[in-house]
Amino acid sequence: MRVIKFALKTGLNALPTPGSLKLVHLDWQDSKLMGWFLEIHKDYQDEYEVYIAVTGEPVPTEYNYVCSSQLNTGGGYFVVHAFD
Repeated sequence: MRVIKFALKTGLNALPTPGSLKLVHLDWQDSKLMGWFLEIHKDYQDEYEVYIAVTGEPVPTEYNYVCSSQLNTGGGYFVVHAFD
């Protein structure tokens, strides 16, 4: 197993995976939204979906909350929330 990261955007992110991924942390790095994922090589997935929503945005019911992150940019604070 190992931890890997992907750049994420608001909305649906479909990540190809050689094994099985699980989002464990969401944060900003070099002004980009990044997700850190635990990669396990025992169960195969075709892709792993992560939905990134801003506060108050309706989220499809098939997703479960994972974590949130805050960014101070443009003179204000913005919070995004990750669901898988």
